[in-house]
Amino acid sequence: MRKLRPAIGIALAQLRHRWVRATLGIIGVAVAVLATILLLSLGFSVLDIGGAGFTRIGGDLWVTAGSVTFAPGTVGGIDANILGAHDVAADIERTDGVKDARALSFQSVYVGTEPGDYETIVGAGITGDGSAFQTTRGQTFQTTDTHYANGSYNGQMTNEVLLDKRAAEQLGVEVGDTIHVGGTLAAADNNEFTVVGISNDVARYLGTPTVMLHLSELQEVSGTTGTDPAATVLVTVEDGADETAVQTDLQDAYPEYEVRTNQEQFESVLRSQSALLASAFTIVVLAILGGIALVSNVLGLFVYQQREALAALRAVGVSTGLLLRVVVAQGLTIATLGAALGIATAAPAVRGLNRVVVSVTGLEFISMPSWTAAVGGGIALALGLVGALVAGLLVARVSPLEHLSR
Repeated sequence: MRKLRPAIGIALAQLRHRWVRATLGIIGVAVAVLATILLLSLGFSVLDIGGAGFTRIGGDLWVTAGSVTFAPGTVGGIDANILGAHDVAADIERTDGVKDARALSFQSVYVGTEPGDYETIVGAGITGDGSAFQTTRGQTFQTTDTHYANGSYNGQMTNEVLLDKRAAEQLGVEVGDTIHVGGTLAAADNNEFTVVGISNDVARYLGTPTVMLHLSELQEVSGTTGTDPAATVLVTVEDGADETAVQTDLQDAYPEYEVRTNQEQFESVLRSQSALLASAFTIVVLAILGGIALVSNVLGLFVYQQREALAALRAVGVSTGLLLRVVVAQGLTIATLGAALGIATAAPAVRGLNRVVVSVTGLEFISMPSWTAAVGGGIALALGLVGALVAGLLVARVSPLEHLSR
């Protein structure tokens, strides 16, 4: 400690004297720390909420015919790949080890409280009685998908819908109110539904305001009863049944479809966003490289501008070790202040990001785990040490004969 005290004093004096460059170095470290914390927090939140979303929507296995694609120019605008969905779900439900199977479809639909005054949101159609979904107000569906009636589509329509919280606020309706829903404006004018409950389960999975109907009723109001389409079939495995064995049996029985677990389906979604993930990773790398460049540049300039003074100090017997300790102290001081600034601004930045996310999706989901601040602090320390290493090499090259002979 006795050797460090003079080095720290000299380092602080030099930083105060060259405060503009020191400030730039601190800002560079802070930007790198802030970018790292924000992107780590965003990635953690996406994985946490995304995984929970897959669990909340219910089911242990997903049967799909590939990714759901947009189909411009068609009613609903979304191309579902499983046709004859009611029969497929019923067949799957008869498989050993399967507790229940529910077909799930997505369509963009027109929704409004008055004829002719509509907004476009996502409509989700589901077979079964909706008992898998939790409601925060009201109740879920009280009957099964009766309108399907073995493919005749002449069964009684329940005219019941579930809305998520954001869709209810967007439409200004409560449980018990009546809304119009249709795949076209004319269909919406002619079809009224009663809001029986508020459920966020499917909306949390989709990340958008959602109205949920029985599948056959969604198909009826969107004109798709001819092909009975669905995006996926959610399969719940019986208690005590081997999930892997059931998955294998279903895959063998339906080779034209892909049967995935929740984890595999979630990973499939993440792979589809690989370009976005690569961009986020690139931002973190660039932020760290930028921080290294700034700190190295600041400390390098300190050495360059004081090369004659350093040469004089070495000529009168000041050890190279003391000069290196000065440089390391400068690097660690910049790193510490930069880390403190980056961590201090991270929480307000996360709150700002959440306000943007809420305005777009209606859901606040970005959280900042405490370990992200530790990672940011570690990166700042690394930046300071790398900058000090660069400056240390320059100090070691200072020659008293070369600079004092001028």
